Amino acid sequence: MLLSTSGKSPNLLRAAKTAARMGVTTWALTGRGPNPLSLNCDETIAIEGPAANAQECHLIAVHAICRAFDAEVDRHGLRGTRQGPRP
Repeated sequence: MLLSTSGKSPNLLRAAKTAARMGVTTWALTGRGPNPLSLNCDETIAIEGPAANAQECHLIAVHAICRAFDAEVDRHGLRGTRQGPRP
């Protein structure tokens, strides 16, 4: 997951291109699109509006993804020291 308000960060563009060569799926959260990063990632959410608003939306999206991840971990009983699902 790559976050860039401008979608033009050289480091993130290199990361996206390297991931593509390795077959790794990439997601981007960017500001107004299309932009170079959105064009080099598999999936993108591009937020229209001022940069500060885009960054706030990115934070909300990351928190939502974390909540969904936690819910899946709980659903599969993977919390704590146990390895694998609960019987």
